[in-house]
Amino acid sequence: MENQEIEALIEKLDPTRDYGDRSYKEVVDSVREGRLSIFPGTPTPILRDVGRGVTVKGTGAPLVVKQTDTRKKAWASIFEERGPSDADAVYDSLINSAMTGDTKAQIYFFDRLFGKPRESRDTQNADVLANFFASFAGTRMAQVEEQNVQNNDIIIDMED
Repeated sequence: MENQEIEALIEKLDPTRDYGDRSYKEVVDSVREGRLSIFPGTPTPILRDVGRGVTVKGTGAPLVVKQTDTRKKAWASIFEERGPSDADAVYDSLINSAMTGDTKAQIYFFDRLFGKPRESRDTQNADVLANFFASFAGTRMAQVEEQNVQNNDIIIDMED
């Protein structure tokens, strides 16, 4: 890096910033002497100790350059082109997995079908959900004694 670039970066340093055990003047002198390296950063330049390779306290964050990857764009275009035609095959595969006992496929299917339950829905639809899960266990649900109480006493009848 040329001296002009280094001096331009030094001008961007904040004299009121906390640089740990170094003062602003010590930081500037160390950069000019080569004991600290300086690179562009945000909101202030990045300072690194040359000997130890660690960043100095109060240093800026690296500049993030967003790179557009052509391979990523190519994959996205493939999905956009083939997605609608492959949707039936993917759906059939999901249903086959769910029917053969794949619990992740079952959960995914019901989450997409009914939406993920929120806590407010859990309390409102507790009896509906209890009936639903009881039907999977092969049991019948008995009637709830009081509908408006906070602690719903749900009795599961284990007899057929």
